[in-house]
Amino acid sequence: MSIIRLVLDIQKPINLPLNVLAMEISQIEGVGTVDITVQDVDQKVESARVTIEGPEVDFDRVKATIEKTGVAVQSVDRITCGKGLAK
Repeated sequence: MSIIRLVLDIQKPINLPLNVLAMEISQIEGVGTVDITVQDVDQKVESARVTIEGPEVDFDRVKATIEKTGVAVQSVDRITCGKGLAK
């Protein structure tokens, strides 16, 4: 079975635009949709929730891509595996 949904809690630098991060993640093979919601804003960082969906999401590639942009993965909040999304 493959990961089809991954929800991460991240901290990103305030100067990194959300669209840049979303585009980087969306270019990973197996990723179909990226949704980023800002949860909290501080002077230098934003906390956000990243939801990634696709037919075969590769956690290691997603994490490496996120970290190369200077973003820290705080936690994995949800993982869905299987053939279809759970409601």
